[in-house]
Amino acid sequence: MLIRLLFASLLLHAPRVFESTASLFFYGASAAVAFLTVLYLVWYLTHRWLRQLVLVQIFVDILIETCLVYFTGGMESLFAAFYILSILSTALVLGEKRLIMVLTALSSAAYFLSSLAAYQQRLNLLIPADPIYFLYGTAMRIAVFVTVGYLSRFLSETVRELSDRLKLSERLSSLGEVVSKIAHEVRNPLSAIRTAAEVLKESTAGKLTGQEEKMVAIVENESDRLTKTLQRILNYAKQTPPNPKRLPLDPLVERTLSVARLNSRVYSEGIRVEKKYGNAPIHIYADEEQFLGALLNLTLNAFQAMSGGGVLRINATEDLRGTKISVQDSGGGIPREK
Repeated sequence: MLIRLLFASLLLHAPRVFESTASLFFYGASAAVAFLTVLYLVWYLTHRWLRQLVLVQIFVDILIETCLVYFTGGMESLFAAFYILSILSTALVLGEKRLIMVLTALSSAAYFLSSLAAYQQRLNLLIPADPIYFLYGTAMRIAVFVTVGYLSRFLSETVRELSDRLKLSERLSSLGEVVSKIAHEVRNPLSAIRTAAEVLKESTAGKLTGQEEKMVAIVENESDRLTKTLQRILNYAKQTPPNPKRLPLDPLVERTLSVARLNSRVYSEGIRVEKKYGNAPIHIYADEEQFLGALLNLTLNAFQAMSGGGVLRINATEDLRGTKISVQDSGGGIPREK
């Protein structure tokens, strides 16, 4: 709308450039554009039928541009360039591919017909009375319109993608606030669990069996890991990056298996674990907490798929490209229909 008002003010100076016989038209066009812009603004403030508002603006703009092209010389009119602005407006505001091509075709047809009418009435005596020259000149400009319309399709895709990302970012931000509040509520009882595990470990020192001590250690370690996960959630807005380090693989695997075996809903005594790392100890370069979370999910899924027992194979190979880890179970797999 602001650009249109600027255009209306420029039209007031157009009689100095073009023939004085068209002065009345330019003044009338300037007044019409200014009046329509105010009308559009009132419509916009109602917040209703905004898509229809955009379409009305674009179609009326094309009509005004067509009149300007006719009164200012036809095919070589400077105002022919404003058709491009109408096409780009459609791409930026509406972003509909089909509509972009429709308006491109409409702009091309309007330009050709207005140029043809001006040519037949010899409104611009500087243009040679040669049909070939006229067809060549209009065809070149229409080719520009079509090219701009075609490229605007890609522009509309980019605008829509950015808009979708913005909406997703807003939704994630709202979700982050909710999760942050939940994390605050969970962190307090989690701290109590961690403290209770420490007190239990100290008060029963030397009295627990090896398996019991191992289970207490699991409570401590997993409480610490969950605390770090909650802290990452609380730092959601800061977008904390991962902290990768060089880590030995087997201790992480054993820690994951110890946690997974405590889940009685998916683990059964009939499950056997086979590990194959090759000859040398395997190392990984990863964020420890993120890796443990991913490996635990895979292991629990594998145990769940082998409710009647089976074999879980964890294989790892290391070369110059990095470390490849495979988690494979002997369960039934996913049915083809799913």
